[in-house]
Amino acid sequence: ETLLLNANTSVSAGIHPQLGRVAVFPQSVLRLMHPPAIDYTGNQHVIELILHPDGSSSKTSLSEDEQLHIMEAETRSSDSQETYFAAHFKKLQEDKSEPADMAPFVKKEYTMPDGSGKRFMVLDNVFDMSKIDKIRQFILHHTAYHYDTSSDSSDNVKWVAGLEVGPFLSSSLYLPFQRIVDHFTGTTSYYPYDVTCNLIRTADHTLVHSDCDQHEKRVTMIIYLNPNWTENLHGETVFFTGGMPKYAESLTAVRPRYGRAVIFNGTFLHSARPPSPTFAGARYTFAVKYAESRTHAENEDPSLKTLEDDFGQESEDDIPKEHRTRHFLKTIQGDLEDIPDAGIKEMLQKELDAIEERVNHGEAITKKELTQFMQRVDAMQRESGMIDF
Repeated sequence: ETLLLNANTSVSAGIHPQLGRVAVFPQSVLRLMHPPAIDYTGNQHVIELILHPDGSSSKTSLSEDEQLHIMEAETRSSDSQETYFAAHFKKLQEDKSEPADMAPFVKKEYTMPDGSGKRFMVLDNVFDMSKIDKIRQFILHHTAYHYDTSSDSSDNVKWVAGLEVGPFLSSSLYLPFQRIVDHFTGTTSYYPYDVTCNLIRTADHTLVHSDCDQHEKRVTMIIYLNPNWTENLHGETVFFTGGMPKYAESLTAVRPRYGRAVIFNGTFLHSARPPSPTFAGARYTFAVKYAESRTHAENEDPSLKTLEDDFGQESEDDIPKEHRTRHFLKTIQGDLEDIPDAGIKEMLQKELDAIEERVNHGEAITKKELTQFMQRVDAMQRESGMIDF
């Protein structure tokens, strides 16, 4: 309801929401938008019009808070999430590259003792905190909340600011995220298919779930986005035994910490716990899910098939002629010589040498693999400041 208050801040009237209902009252009246019941998973949509006595559209007669409210609303309507994300996560020339070796940042690592291979890893202080600040601002800027109730495996967690994979791949976040994934999986083939931001409030009821079927090879990475989080605010990510929530037993938990990264197998049962009732805000996380290859990622999100590549209209499984493959590798070799970051150059050189060795032994390299390698090179060149957005 919309509650109208008198000068003593007591409720003088209440307006119950009804589709198409119009309520008109002076701007000077104190009012309070009472939120929906905690078990209502939808959004309450309201159109607010501020009218002037002289019919003018000028904002000069409005208070500073009212003008700021209108400016924020106009910004959200005119600025898409992709545009906002791209503008705030460009690679600037003065940025410092994130470290290439993730091992020193591993705070904790846990492997299930049942031989299933399920594990998680906690990393601290990996990211430039200015990027963490920008991710948080991105969430606060795009506050359209949604629930995913499409399947029984839903986590019952609200998500906000869902993002296409393309802008993430071309952003300055891609390389540090990919390095963590490569370190965790021991391979460079994993590819993102889902990028989103989640929020949990005190009254939310989260569920134990896995992020994929037990036979799938998926990886999830989350970044905690609440500064000054203390142990008594709770909100831990709890991990459980087994593959079915019904029979799960809690194993261990990870405390939220601003900028902390947690990466785990998608088959690992887990649940994000709500914050303490003493906390008035929301627990925010930035989450990226990866499949074991781009092909598997495209099965999760078919729109990834439309991402640009430089090999024409051939099928991605087509095998370019050998001379074309060698020309591609020679071109990339020249690009590597100009990359100033020694860690990036060494990592790419090893991958390039491995591909050349396979070509020398007569192995046919598909267009898909060449495209994936080229995209990695482009992303890492951006991270080294070689490509200006």
